[in-house]
Amino acid sequence: MNPDTIFILAQMFTAGLVLGAFYFISLWYTVHKVMHTENRASLLMISFAVRLAIVLTAFFFLMNGHWERLAAAMIGFIVMRRILTYVLGPQKKWDQLMNSKGAAIDKQPKEFLWKS
Repeated sequence: MNPDTIFILAQMFTAGLVLGAFYFISLWYTVHKVMHTENRASLLMISFAVRLAIVLTAFFFLMNGHWERLAAAMIGFIVMRRILTYVLGPQKKWDQLMNSKGAAIDKQPKEFLWKS
């Protein structure tokens, strides 16, 4: 591999990171917004279609006929998924992420517990 190829693959990896951040942060935002909307199915379907169209179009143009570029971009995409799963995972709450103090998860109000 020559230095130009390594540089291009590094760029594709970075582009995959950006696409992964766009896709999974948009998904996370959609899931949080779906609780506060009346037409949930439409929101989910439109969000999915837009995210998929943008990411697939970007992968197509990034690839430019070279499978190696697509592979590097996909690796970046998957790496970003792992990073965001750790950062925005199910153990985190919206308020905790947006609050600089970081409220404890254990201190949930009693009305959210199941009543027997």
